[in-house]
Amino acid sequence: MDPALLPLAAASLAFAGGHFLLSSAPVRGPLVGLLGEGPFRAVYSVLMIAALGWMIVAYGRTAEQTADTRLWDAGLLGPPVVLIFNYFAVVFLLCSLTTLNPTLYWTDGLHRDVAPGRGIYAVTRHPMLSAFALWSSSHLFVRGDMAGIVFFGAFLVLSTLGMVHLDARRRARADDAWRSFEAGTSRLPFRAILEGRRSFEPGEIGWWRIAAGTALYLAILYVHETVFGMNLFPVYS
Repeated sequence: MDPALLPLAAASLAFAGGHFLLSSAPVRGPLVGLLGEGPFRAVYSVLMIAALGWMIVAYGRTAEQTADTRLWDAGLLGPPVVLIFNYFAVVFLLCSLTTLNPTLYWTDGLHRDVAPGRGIYAVTRHPMLSAFALWSSSHLFVRGDMAGIVFFGAFLVLSTLGMVHLDARRRARADDAWRSFEAGTSRLPFRAILEGRRSFEPGEIGWWRIAAGTALYLAILYVHETVFGMNLFPVYS
């Protein structure tokens, strides 16, 4: 491995690995017993925010150094993949922040309010993690350099395996409402709808959420190059 990548790799491991380690039953259980639920969540949040900050700083310092290490070039496919994936990522994220989320580990019981899968949960069981999976996979696809692979790859691993981890934890203590919720929803966006287990009802999601998500997405497109220094349409410029 390029020595320039070591800080980023360490930070990415701390961020992604820390989530899985601290939320695993053998670690989380004793820590909650020692600290209490509230203090544990606070410590968990502080550690993960610190790891994320470290990761972002390390990526900023590494990206330019590894810009010439591209393993692939998305070419003409890059912009449409980024535009489509990230539109849904923004809408999913906004929905997850404005809807009761029954898949978070501190929201036991909320699945009864949305079972067997209504609104955004008819589209995906994990709207927040699906948003990060779409965002990270699209950026990973268009970047192709080693720093981008490590940085966005960490988010992709965390978001996709995080869905599996959360489902397994909930399944271990499932009630009938959770079983109904899981059976009527899917981790992969739109899969349950395509399989006929759910119907797509935009009104249940909330037209205002779709409109707000679209407006936020357009605003991000407008400022992306100025804020993040990346032209979203380089092959068309």
